[in-house]
Amino acid sequence: MPELFGAFWQWGKTLPDTLRKSLEQSFAHSCSLGKAHWFDHAVVYADDSALASNEEAVIAFSGELRNQPELARLAGLSIDSPPAQLLLALLGRQPFEDLLQTLNGPFVIAYYDLSRKQFHLLRDQLGQRFLFHSTISQYGCTVFSESLPQLTALDGVSRQLDNAALADYFSLGYIPAPRTAYEAIAKVAPGTDDCGDGTSRPTPHRYWQPQFLPQRQITWPEAQEQARELLVQATRRLLLAHPEADFMLSGGIDSGLVTGLVSQLVPDETRQAYSIAFSETAYDESDLAAGTAQRCGVPLAVHRLNPADLAVLPSVLAKAGEPYADSSLLPTAIATRDTARKALFTGDGGDEVFGGYRRYQAMLLRHRLPN
Repeated sequence: MPELFGAFWQWGKTLPDTLRKSLEQSFAHSCSLGKAHWFDHAVVYADDSALASNEEAVIAFSGELRNQPELARLAGLSIDSPPAQLLLALLGRQPFEDLLQTLNGPFVIAYYDLSRKQFHLLRDQLGQRFLFHSTISQYGCTVFSESLPQLTALDGVSRQLDNAALADYFSLGYIPAPRTAYEAIAKVAPGTDDCGDGTSRPTPHRYWQPQFLPQRQITWPEAQEQARELLVQATRRLLLAHPEADFMLSGGIDSGLVTGLVSQLVPDETRQAYSIAFSETAYDESDLAAGTAQRCGVPLAVHRLNPADLAVLPSVLAKAGEPYADSSLLPTAIATRDTARKALFTGDGGDEVFGGYRRYQAMLLRHRLPN
């Protein structure tokens, strides 16, 4: 998918030549971007299909909409219409805030409201994709990109490290939004719309957050059945978006459930499962993964990690642009390298939904003791 990259600048100002050249140089070194699209007080580098505009708005979209058929029907457009066109058509029928509630999938959006002279930088509800931005006050300009290293290379963007963000990293193993490793650069938080006009750092507005409903008095079998119904619903939606995806299979419950459900809902003998094995028996779950694959009737390819595999880490971390210490980073990189498919079904996220990690206790402690 194309990456979004561009800039918005203050109404009544012009883009300085030094920043224009810096943007063009960064664009020239990127092979994933389409071309430059220039508007009054904005430039967006993206494929033609990733952008739509009229007299009132400019919308640039990166990612996918898993409920695109439903949105296409509402917009009265073809199901194959690019998401940016769908959003622009729907924008004329309902308020922007209401439109955001209907989107489902991993995405980031750059939206320029020409009538209000405001821009919006948005990230999907669960933060499945990343969007970074930095405001260069002396230029009256905000630059944005899906790539953090792309912003740090631009003229006028400070590379001063954020000590509080580094403290977050050493506590949690990653840097939560809206902070990044750099004081001058922010990442859009999940379910958030960062809105501004170029004069100062955009203001974040939450457009979505989880609803914590009152606890229901149901039996354990009823809870199991409702959980299964939700998993099936989510799996069917993923299959619409990725009908030919393979599996990334650990020995855990989450990836096993996903593999089993997909195999039942859409049997496909061409699907392949990938698993990572470790020499240390305390960490190795390949036998459990093999048992799950056999039960689901899916062939399993096992890659046993060795010291030479560490060679992929520098390039993976360089793309992240900031410290990131999730222990699954290396095996995930290896598994995605080995598959020929464009997508993999995984079990990532199940533990997080149920608050299953001690890092959440650390997050709460740091929130209460911010200094």
